[in-house]
Amino acid sequence: MGRGWKRAEADSVPRQSLTRQLLFRELKQTADLGRSFTANEHAVAALTYGAMLAHVLVRSVRIQAALANEIPLEELRPLACLHVVRAFARDLVDALASSTATAWTSTLAAIGGVLFAFARELKPSRSRPRIALKLGAIGA
Repeated sequence: MGRGWKRAEADSVPRQSLTRQLLFRELKQTADLGRSFTANEHAVAALTYGAMLAHVLVRSVRIQAALANEIPLEELRPLACLHVVRAFARDLVDALASSTATAWTSTLAAIGGVLFAFARELKPSRSRPRIALKLGAIGA
């Protein structure tokens, strides 16, 4: 710790580095960024941006499914959600390209039902609620 920091002040400040570490860990798990088959830095950057967009999409669909089914977010396993969203990739692209919002909402409703059926874990791991509380999630 730097000069002038007191231990009580340091404990009350949220740890942004922990948040970044957890987000990067999730990103590496979903995008498999550890294995790149190219040395071209532009290709790696494009793959990284694509992985980040996909991660945000999967996370938002997961949150939407938890809210629609009124279950805690921790009960939807992240990796299982990724596999379900991958199965609906074409439907998601079509819904995003559609000019109406009803295509998007109906696609989200369909994916939410599948997530509820296949990705729900009634007894989540002990680390998920603990990580949510560390990050300041309300109701975790």
